[in-house]
Amino acid sequence: MRPARAVLVSGWWPDCAKVGAPAGFPVGDGTWRSLVSASVWGTEGREFKSPRPDRFSNTRSNVIPTHYGGGMSRPVSQPRAWSDAQLTEAVSASSSWRGVMRELGLNAMSAGAIRIVRRHAVRLGLDTSHFRGKRRWSDAQLRRAVSESQSWDEVLDALGLAIDSGGMRTHVRSHAICLGLNFSHLEPDVPIAPEPPTLKPDLKHLREAGASLAATWFTLCGYNVLFPIEPAVYDLVVAMPEGLSRVQVKTTTHYSKDGWLISIGRRPYSIGNNLPLVPYDPDVIDYFFIIDGDLSIYLIPSRAIAGHVRLLLRAYTDYIEGNASGLLAADARTVTVAARAPVCASSGYLERSLTAHVRTEMRGCDG
Repeated sequence: MRPARAVLVSGWWPDCAKVGAPAGFPVGDGTWRSLVSASVWGTEGREFKSPRPDRFSNTRSNVIPTHYGGGMSRPVSQPRAWSDAQLTEAVSASSSWRGVMRELGLNAMSAGAIRIVRRHAVRLGLDTSHFRGKRRWSDAQLRRAVSESQSWDEVLDALGLAIDSGGMRTHVRSHAICLGLNFSHLEPDVPIAPEPPTLKPDLKHLREAGASLAATWFTLCGYNVLFPIEPAVYDLVVAMPEGLSRVQVKTTTHYSKDGWLISIGRRPYSIGNNLPLVPYDPDVIDYFFIIDGDLSIYLIPSRAIAGHVRLLLRAYTDYIEGNASGLLAADARTVTVAARAPVCASSGYLERSLTAHVRTEMRGCDG
């Protein structure tokens, strides 16, 4: 079996002389270049380098000086592929800038190209008032509708829009402002001193107003109030001096022969909502804020009525903290705190009520 021979491909070093191979090394068909006698790269003429051109050349890149403008600040812009006459025709035949781009055969999604086209349109002074973009009406149509109409309903009708569309009315009015149009003749005449609306509080809304009245009273007392989220069993959280207190708000407009009657129990959840009332846990509720039909305000600790689901409020007049009956009065001179006070109320409560009534009458006499 013949020993393996190392074959040197001839032609790799065309100008180099053959040198002797090491002793015992089989000589092939090529030449062996001595590393010591190798020439320095690029010093023996063109044939020392490969005649094949480089794959990546910088002769066409913009790094050579001929591709930069003055001061090498930015590349010179490419010549336009469309003329001013073509731009004029495209603007007149289109209803948007993207339509112009399509007419010129350009990329309609290129914001930079659109800016260039718009700049040339401004230079030529082309009219673009008929452009409407995604709108169904143009600026020229809006100008004509505003000048020929007497109300915004007529403007919307002239533009082919729904009259009862509040959002479209706002959109059209905003666009008219952007165009600087005068639409004062479209605005309704506003009276200089309109008559105040006739508002009359009604006790049938007391239940909805209870939590707001309680929060207002605590805020006027200087305490911060928090409204918890569901499913908390209490209505308010009040930052009192002794700490955070959980408050349940209750209201009543049920007046019995013995006085104001209120239910303070809670009804467990059921499909028919017909389970009997159960009392609140005193460890869950700290105070009951109660408002009766006279708008008298009670603040009762939960442990004082633990286990009860109904109360006769005449037995808890010692817990009355104030009265908001002035909210229902049309004339402050006729306000009496004890408008419907029970006969058997405590003497302290009657004394406060009579004092407030006398002071109100005195202010009326002084006036």
